[in-house]
Amino acid sequence: MGAFFSRPTASVLPPSDAVRVFVLSAGGTGTRTIFFSLCSLGIRSVHSLLECHGGSGSRYNTGYCRRVSPAIAARWYGDYLDNASHLPRCRTDYQPKTPHDNLQELWRQASSCAQDHSRSPCQSEPWARAVHKFISTPPLPHSVTDTPWASFPSAVAARLARERNVRVLIARRNATEWARSAIRKTPWDPICAPDLWSRDLLSPYDLLECVSVCKARTLGGCLVPVRRLSVAQLAEAFDRSERALFKRFPLQEDSSSTPAIPTSTINLFERGAGKRMPQDEVTRRLRVALAL
Repeated sequence: MGAFFSRPTASVLPPSDAVRVFVLSAGGTGTRTIFFSLCSLGIRSVHSLLECHGGSGSRYNTGYCRRVSPAIAARWYGDYLDNASHLPRCRTDYQPKTPHDNLQELWRQASSCAQDHSRSPCQSEPWARAVHKFISTPPLPHSVTDTPWASFPSAVAARLARERNVRVLIARRNATEWARSAIRKTPWDPICAPDLWSRDLLSPYDLLECVSVCKARTLGGCLVPVRRLSVAQLAEAFDRSERALFKRFPLQEDSSSTPAIPTSTINLFERGAGKRMPQDEVTRRLRVALAL
């Protein structure tokens, strides 16, 4: 619990829109820890149902999106709950809905359809059109980590190519360790069915790309839940998806090359399995990587 609710410090920077950071790596690579660090650095950010620096706290539910009660959140946040805008708040009651909220609903729909493709609506073409619509609809969120945006990297890459002041951060992890963690923690997340992993599919975690190469008319014919795959299959999916990210967002190799979108990497698990990088260290490295 404490890893996710570390008490904020007085060094939090004021809210900033100077840079937008897109962490398009799969969940389980430390994206939530990165989100908390972005918040402490004053960067307006969203992570699934969480948001920071987004407005008045009265518009949000306290606690971690109903999984954590306000009492437990108060124990970790103390006096910060009522007067600190940098604290993550839940977007479950947020109105009006933004493209992020609509994409989140489409991601949940894909997850439900992957588990049971008899559900309605699970038609792939209308779903894909809706995803394209909301990714193309301005404004972009300030900064995002993990789902739903990480599940549509091909479409997000096309959109970011038209934007200014954006950065991409690729969170890395050992593929086998990640696969074991995914089976335990996110067994129902959708992923492209292994029989569709061909040369035409760069990333098994790109749900939109999966649907585009899939001939099935339903999402359930294209997507499966993580739990149906073996550790080896998931590790391969992770490696493929990471290579696809580096292809879409190349790193600057030397001073003579300038990528279209500045891209950095971070590995919160570089010290080995079960040794996640401390929150303060993550914040320090992001500050350097983002030149804040």
